[in-house]
Amino acid sequence: MLRRLLYYCFGICFGILITFFLFHDRKLDFAYFPNARTLKYLRNQKLLFSNTSLRQLNCINKDTIEFKNFFTNDKLKINFNLSKYGDNKKVYQISSKSYPDFLIQDSINGIKLIKIKIDYCE
Repeated sequence: MLRRLLYYCFGICFGILITFFLFHDRKLDFAYFPNARTLKYLRNQKLLFSNTSLRQLNCINKDTIEFKNFFTNDKLKINFNLSKYGDNKKVYQISSKSYPDFLIQDSINGIKLIKIKIDYCE
C-alpha cells in the first residue's frame, strides 16, 4: 500500500513538472465577459486620434503616448447602453476612475479616439 502511494505521489510530481515546463512561458489571458472581450479586441487594434481628441488631450496636458499606456494598462469599463452602432462603425463609450470618459470608434484601419468628454475644453 505504501509503495502504491509513493508511485502515485511520484507520478503527480512528475506530471506537475512536465506541465510547468511545457506551459510556463505562455501568457494566459481569459476574456469570458463582454467587457473583457471587447477591451481585448480594442487593445489589439491600431490606435488613431482625431483632431478634436488631440486638442482635448493637449488641453488636459496629456499626450498620445500617455493615453496609449493608459488605454492598454488601466482598468476600463465599457458602457454598452451608450454605445452606438451606425454607418457600419461601432462607437464605444469607455470610462475609468483615473481619466475622463471618452468615445472610441471602431473602423477598418483601427480604432480612433473621437472625443474625450470634458466640459471645459473643446
